[in-house]
Amino acid sequence: MQDNKFVGHFPTEIGLLTHLQTISFQNNNDMNGPIPTELGLLSNLEIVNFNYLRLNGQIPKEISALSNLRKFEVYGNTFSGTIPPEFGQLSSLRRLNLGGNSLTGIIPPTFGQLVNINDLRLDGNDLTGDIPAELAGLAKMEKLQIAFNKLEGGMPQEICLLKESGNLELLRVDCSITCDCCGDCETGTELCSMGTRCR
Repeated sequence: MQDNKFVGHFPTEIGLLTHLQTISFQNNNDMNGPIPTELGLLSNLEIVNFNYLRLNGQIPKEISALSNLRKFEVYGNTFSGTIPPEFGQLSSLRRLNLGGNSLTGIIPPTFGQLVNINDLRLDGNDLTGDIPAELAGLAKMEKLQIAFNKLEGGMPQEICLLKESGNLELLRVDCSITCDCCGDCETGTELCSMGTRCR
């Protein structure tokens, strides 16, 4: 279904497709409206890709009922509101991409329960508050991108230790974050990556 010219909203009847395992509408940028809460009824769903649409509203907490969900990607939409803390219940999740939206509030500490996550992308939102130390429990995490937000404070040292003791290969934060395991600010940007040191 991706890379077509679909328009309009997702119908609530999507909740009747109970055998569906993958749903991908990426790059149908004339699709708008909210994600129907009925999506949370699709218990067999493993992959959701809604990147680069024009979806809006809040991300429904009902998604957290999808116990088989491995990938949930909604990059480049206009979602607002807070990230549902219930997403911490998605224990099968490998990739979560909520970047490029207008999400507010904090990074839920419940994300520390996403024990199988290897790619967490929250960059390009309006998230505030501290980076939760609970993320250090994500031993399988390979990529953590939280730059271009309004986060405060410092990078918890426990997360930096994932570079040494875990699989963490990519860590991107704003240069305003104190970070002992990040790199110099990239020329012409406010982005700081793991590698050398942040000033």
